[in-house]
Amino acid sequence: MPLDLAALIYQDSPNQNPVSLTFDTRQDYRISKTIVDRLAALNDPRLPIYAQPTDDAPHGYVGVPNGLLTGDANNLGLSKTSRPGDYFRAPHAPAVIISYAEVLFDLSEAVSRGFTTGDAADLYNKAVLASLGQYGITDATQASMIQDYLTSWSQIPYAGPSFIYTTIDINSASSDPNQTLGVVRSDGTWKPAAYVIQQWTAAHPQQSTTATMTVATLNPATFGAARASNSCELADTTTNTCTVL
Repeated sequence: MPLDLAALIYQDSPNQNPVSLTFDTRQDYRISKTIVDRLAALNDPRLPIYAQPTDDAPHGYVGVPNGLLTGDANNLGLSKTSRPGDYFRAPHAPAVIISYAEVLFDLSEAVSRGFTTGDAADLYNKAVLASLGQYGITDATQASMIQDYLTSWSQIPYAGPSFIYTTIDINSASSDPNQTLGVVRSDGTWKPAAYVIQQWTAAHPQQSTTATMTVATLNPATFGAARASNSCELADTTTNTCTVL
C-alpha cells in the first residue's frame, strides 16, 4: 500500500476488511453504470481496478444503473454485470480515509476558488497521477517522476538541459522493464508521461537556445521512420507532429 494514504489496515480473518467479509456471503453487489461508462469513455486505466469483468462472455465491464428496483436489477443478471474490483474486495484491502490524490484535488480546487495561491492545473494533473499511482499503475509512477524532475530541475539556476532517457518502448508488452522505458508505447500511443512533458513544455517556454523543446511538423511519409529511429521525441500520429529535445 502506498505510504501517502491515511487508511485503516486490515489483517487476516477475523480482522479482514468488512467489505471482503460481506462478499464471503453475498455476491449481489455491483459497480455503478455511471462510473463504468465514464471510465470506459476516457479509456481510463483504472477501470480494471474499479470493476471486475463479467462472468459471462464477452467478459467486459458492465455497470448497473443507479436506483433500480430489486426486480429490475435482478433481470440484468448477476453473471452479466460487474462486481467491484479485487482491489476493494481483498481481505487486506485498506479502508482509505483520505488519499494523497484527494489532498491534491482539494488544493487544486482551493486555488481555483481563490482560497489560496498556487497552480491549479499543475495540482490537478499531479492529483490524477497520484490516483493512478495509488492503484499501482506503473505508467503513472513514470509520469509522476518525470513531472517532479522537470519541475525541480527547472528551479536550479545553474542546471543544464533536461533529457529523457528513451522515447519509445522496445516492446510495451514485455515484463522486462528495460523494454518499457519510453514515454510512448511501442504501438505509438502516448503514456501519461508524454502528456506531462507536452503540458510542461507548453507552460514553460524555453528561452535558452541550448535547452529548447520544439515541435516540428513531419511529412507523413517520413513520420514512421522518425519514430523508428527515436529521433522524434514525442510523435503524434493524429497531427503528424513531433516534439524533439
